Amino acid sequence: MLIYFAMDIISNNHFNLHDFFKFTLNSVKPIAQGDNQPYLDGYRVSFNAFIGTKSLGSIHVDLVTHQGH
Repeated sequence: MLIYFAMDIISNNHFNLHDFFKFTLNSVKPIAQGDNQPYLDGYRVSFNAFIGTKSLGSIHVDLVTHQGH
């Protein structure tokens, strides 16, 4: 469920609850890949955060799932 929420944010390029907080997509980078973690799939999603027009800098969320067989 969280991954669908994140993908919705990524596809819309922003997240806004229509209050004073706003988040805009900064970047999406693949993580948790390679031979050491062959069954994981993940992304680090970075956002720029704002309160009103004031920038609070960037934050990131790591989203990782087990691929399963």
